[in-house]
Amino acid sequence: MAPLYECSPTEADKLPLGLFIGGFGQSVDPEFLAKHDIGAILSVVNLPATCDDQQLWDWPAIRALVPASRHMVVHMRDHPSRDFISQMPAICQFIDRMYPVKVLVHCGMGFSRSATAIVAYIMWKFGVPAPDALALLR
Repeated sequence: MAPLYECSPTEADKLPLGLFIGGFGQSVDPEFLAKHDIGAILSVVNLPATCDDQQLWDWPAIRALVPASRHMVVHMRDHPSRDFISQMPAICQFIDRMYPVKVLVHCGMGFSRSATAIVAYIMWKFGVPAPDALALLR
């Protein structure tokens, strides 16, 4: 697996409700954030022990678009044993509180943790079963 800072796909997928799903690269790309008018970030990442929660995003160009108050960092490894359930209430409430601001939900590569967070939010917000929420991502 590539280190967190090397994972930088060039685009993210836009979803309903002003949500975007992507990888780490989009979260530190001021041009991407501005182009898509993203005003909040949910980072579901496994940060190195030497990083504090906001250190990777504390650049003036990023904070001008997404202030620290609209950025939530959830420490979570991309591993089957991760405890996503205990984090879900805070994740869902954060996304909901940000609406109507556009939110980038990202993990390292933009696949499993970010998708899980968005599916959980859709289930929580609209009371739909997992297959229906997952269909919105496909």
